[in-house]
Amino acid sequence: MIIAISTLSIVLFVVMLKKSGVIQKGRDILSALKDVLGVFGDEDLDDLMREKEIQKASLRMFGYFFSILLRSLFVLALAFVPIGLAGLLFSAPIDAYLDFLAQWQVILVSAVLITVWFYITEKQKKTGDDQTNNYSVSDQLLHTMAFSAIGLQKSATRLESLMYGRRFQNIEIKSPIFITSLPRAGTTLMLEVLSRFPSLASHTYRDMPFLLTPYLWAKMSRVFQKKSELRERAHGDGMQVGFDSPEAFEEILWRSFWPEKYSSSGIELWTADDEKDAADSFFTQHMKKIIALRCPDHRDTARYVSKNNANISRLQLIAQMFPDAVILLILRHPLEQATSLLRQHRHFLELHEKDPFVRQYMRDIGHYEFGDLHRPIRFPAFAEYCGRRNPLTLNYWLGYWISAFEFVSQFMDNLYIIPYEQTCRQGAAALERICTTLDIPTEGQLDAIAGLFGEPSMRGERGGCDKHVLEKAERVYNTLLQAKSIL
Repeated sequence: MIIAISTLSIVLFVVMLKKSGVIQKGRDILSALKDVLGVFGDEDLDDLMREKEIQKASLRMFGYFFSILLRSLFVLALAFVPIGLAGLLFSAPIDAYLDFLAQWQVILVSAVLITVWFYITEKQKKTGDDQTNNYSVSDQLLHTMAFSAIGLQKSATRLESLMYGRRFQNIEIKSPIFITSLPRAGTTLMLEVLSRFPSLASHTYRDMPFLLTPYLWAKMSRVFQKKSELRERAHGDGMQVGFDSPEAFEEILWRSFWPEKYSSSGIELWTADDEKDAADSFFTQHMKKIIALRCPDHRDTARYVSKNNANISRLQLIAQMFPDAVILLILRHPLEQATSLLRQHRHFLELHEKDPFVRQYMRDIGHYEFGDLHRPIRFPAFAEYCGRRNPLTLNYWLGYWISAFEFVSQFMDNLYIIPYEQTCRQGAAALERICTTLDIPTEGQLDAIAGLFGEPSMRGERGGCDKHVLEKAERVYNTLLQAKSIL
């Protein structure tokens, strides 16, 4: 009798806890706390606006706390109803039920069963959702905390080196590969392709949100890592990503060492004179950690591979920091790329308005390409080609393309050009040429990896742009192709 009534009490407690909304209020508290932390890192707020936002979020948080307290007391009282009735009807002492419920075996089994039940019900609720971001509220809170204390992350690298330095200190950084271009050129596809080779190492989504201490975070998070399931990324372009997918996160490092380059109006160019010894050392150590994590069996020969669209603004500096670096510039037809840039800008304007966390996430990792966050790189000819144009027009993005690649044409000695459309069409033949040129061992995997390439999409419409602007862009495009195409 005692076991049956106590079990009924536990079940009633769990069911009513879920029905009462306590769990949702707990999520609301986490969300409010996330908002408070996010305000500190929001560069678009002045001190007065920041203070007001913190006050609003704090009031919400206290309201949720008292709501949880009242609801929890009600649920707890309700859960004791079966025990109270049993005491009246069967004259059983209430202490006997309490003694049973206080046994550690009962507490342990109940906790395990409750956890499993909550996990299953929450997973079923999420199944089939159209998720533009896959972060739970607790994940969002962890992300916000990590990026609100980016300086602390930077300092924690010393602890990381102290604890695990022997595992990566002796790795030699040789011929790192930097993939770059303006966005929508196929840089993500090229990173995905090259990272499949066993001797190349890159960041993955598992490194989030403690990107500056990837080795330490990998060890800490191992016990609660989630299974990697592919989902379409926020760009809505059909590319599937999961926790083990490679991605570009190095912009956080560049921003932490050169914060003066970033303003609300755009991103300034780097030159060779911007080199900093501290940055050289930090980047080198960081590359070693990623190689140790991703290529533990090839650490003597592995190479770091990076994809970062903003690296197109620092070609001189990269060549000086890493004299043996290989810079791959992905070159896509300007009309196709400009059309895709415009489409993504419109897409992220809608997404940033609909989901504030997507905006925060993109801002935190330094993706300023689109939407509310759009901060153009200030190429020398940017004002000439884009100054009087609206980013919601195709001519703006064609002008941006011209200003970017006219700038690139000054640094042809430091890079290889990979034509996007031609690479996609040639597939294995193109990949073989790339691997031969860059001295990448294919280890019998070339044909399988080349299967990632597909027929390039052709959506550009000439009727939507200024004829003279397009002709100018195509002249720059053809000149670059003829100068140093790898194919």
